[in-house]
Amino acid sequence: MLILGTWSLAGAPNEGVPAGLGDACARVGRDLLRTVPDRVPRQVRWILGEESRGEVRALVLWWTAEEPRFWRGVDVTLPSARLTCLVAELVQDHLTGYEFVQWPECPATRT
Repeated sequence: MLILGTWSLAGAPNEGVPAGLGDACARVGRDLLRTVPDRVPRQVRWILGEESRGEVRALVLWWTAEEPRFWRGVDVTLPSARLTCLVAELVQDHLTGYEFVQWPECPATRT
């Protein structure tokens, strides 16, 4: 993997990171640090990388010390709002350990 950039959880990315992705990660990072700081690994960083095979356009990772915590492929050309939702969803999935949670059906909506 070719590392294109790295930055702190709520900080600004270095040059070369698409602005929309940097903004999305910063928004999610700030929210996490304000709401669930005890769930966030110490000294976690965002990493933007690209796989050499070209199968994944970009990878967003959480990295602590010398090991990755998780990574997922993202399309950095998505609109800013969609990219923010996607990054938030990926991080939430990682922190909760579930990709999908079935919410109970509301009794008032049954037909």
